[in-house]
Amino acid sequence: MYSKENYRSLLEQALQRGYRFARFVDEHDVSQRIFLRHDVDYSLDLALELAGVNASLNISGTFFLLLRSQAYNLLSHWGLSRVRDIQALGQRIGLHCALPPHIPDSDDELRTLVLSEFDLL
Repeated sequence: MYSKENYRSLLEQALQRGYRFARFVDEHDVSQRIFLRHDVDYSLDLALELAGVNASLNISGTFFLLLRSQAYNLLSHWGLSRVRDIQALGQRIGLHCALPPHIPDSDDELRTLVLSEFDLL
């Protein structure tokens, strides 16, 4: 069964083997690097717990959040509080852009959709 303890163990093993945790935006040499990505589809509380594990090991990951989730409201006071808590633990936030039920017909429409979500975020 997957647990927080198993997650911590995986991170500890990576550190013991000399891996470093890199940021998506500024790393070019990817040897011995781990790009730690958390797609937060269901639970901001679980994301906060994982952020705490990361921080306890001095590791920073990127948490990709949905603006339109069926499980959480990112723009609510509660949701924004969780995001601030994740950031306070030294973690980064990114946009996890989910396609709508009707996929846009053109690349320009898709680009407009993604950019509007970035603007809102």
